[in-house]
Amino acid sequence: MTIRRESNVDKIRAQAAYWFTRINSGEATEQELKEFRKWHSETPENAHSYLYIRYFCDADYLPSEPKPEPPLIEGSVRESEQSKLWHWLSGGLLFLIGMVVMLYILQSDYRFWYEDAGHTVLSETTRTQYRLSEQAYSVLNRGTHMRYDDKQRHVYLDQGQAYFDMRDELNDPITIFAGESQIRALGTSLDVLKEGSRVRITVESGHAEVSAGSWWRKRVRLLVPGQSVEVDDWLGMQKVVVAPVAERLAWVQGKFLFVNTPLPEVLKELNRYRHQTLSLSPGVGLEALMFSGEFSLDEPETVLEAMLEHLPIRLGFGTQGILQPDKQKLLLSRAEMLTFLFALS
Repeated sequence: MTIRRESNVDKIRAQAAYWFTRINSGEATEQELKEFRKWHSETPENAHSYLYIRYFCDADYLPSEPKPEPPLIEGSVRESEQSKLWHWLSGGLLFLIGMVVMLYILQSDYRFWYEDAGHTVLSETTRTQYRLSEQAYSVLNRGTHMRYDDKQRHVYLDQGQAYFDMRDELNDPITIFAGESQIRALGTSLDVLKEGSRVRITVESGHAEVSAGSWWRKRVRLLVPGQSVEVDDWLGMQKVVVAPVAERLAWVQGKFLFVNTPLPEVLKELNRYRHQTLSLSPGVGLEALMFSGEFSLDEPETVLEAMLEHLPIRLGFGTQGILQPDKQKLLLSRAEMLTFLFALS
């Protein structure tokens, strides 16, 4: 006969409750997020306990998903009276939360109703323009997947980057869903980028209302021209910042525009348009290099040629797209600097 180790169960539940509270506070740091992921993946019991607490506490957990069984440790065969009481209390809490969620859904146009609705728009190899209405249109960058429900006027950006011009749409707003963010726009032009769990919204003209988070911890920001905000699935909504609008929207006009842009960001944008992916040799400090220039999106190789000409880097021999330091260029740069300093003296 095996005995349930209540102390271990309670310890894991307490840890799961702590992490659930911290992650959903919107104040978790990157380091805490790493520690949470490590704890979550250490044992199946940790993952199961977190899922169990999320089921009862998080309104974003869909009622259609099956209820997880309480986490058992190492083949326990029965529950204590304390655990049974905890389950009864949790069931009552679940019922109350379910009623609140249902009332919220019935009184709003919550997006779950429309996830499968609308037209699918793909932009795999070229930029694509798609008309949303007579007064509004969108431009999709390469590698973008978007859906549009013209009846509800809802746009779902699943991945990629899209520019929306709704400056002449002054009567009926269009709502954009991207990750955990919801953007309500009217008489606006803006850019939305979704990469993994991260969404970045940049407003060019007009204003846009950006909201994110569960109904009980929802955050709302109103963006005006020249402002941007990021929303992360784990970290929530970040601070509103001033954005380099011209650089971020240059792709709409068919251009690369870099102004003292860090080399990793240059490569990320360039790789969208190249068949062979470029990367930096790790641990040699190339991430600190900056690059500036304006180029055509149709000629991405000119960007690489300019970087190789003006930066102390080269393509590594026998490698596939790995940029390495060019020692000869570094020596020449230092010699030129010494000559300049000597002339000043």
